[in-house]
Amino acid sequence: MTIAERVARGTVLLDQKMGSSWRKKITEPVRINSLSACVLGQVYGDWGDGCRALGLDLGFECTEYGFDIALFVKAGNYDENIHNTEIFENHGSEADALEEEWGKVIKN
Repeated sequence: MTIAERVARGTVLLDQKMGSSWRKKITEPVRINSLSACVLGQVYGDWGDGCRALGLDLGFECTEYGFDIALFVKAGNYDENIHNTEIFENHGSEADALEEEWGKVIKN
């Protein structure tokens, strides 16, 4: 699944749960590597809270909806501290692509 397809799935899910009002809660650039500045962090206050509110597991499903990088699928489990490690930084290009795609969605 492409980055655009993943973000489109996340957009549809957020629209189904909140209508278009979620876009108004995005007040700063999306940063996938931040639990509070990512899409779910800005909409729900925290990435994990957002995943739970949407009924998504904290790994594969969040990745499939464009809310996270594929690293967590490969890791096999979720660790909130991984967002602040070198491991995450090595997957910057995927994070950059997700941030760019979310930016396009939010502008529209």
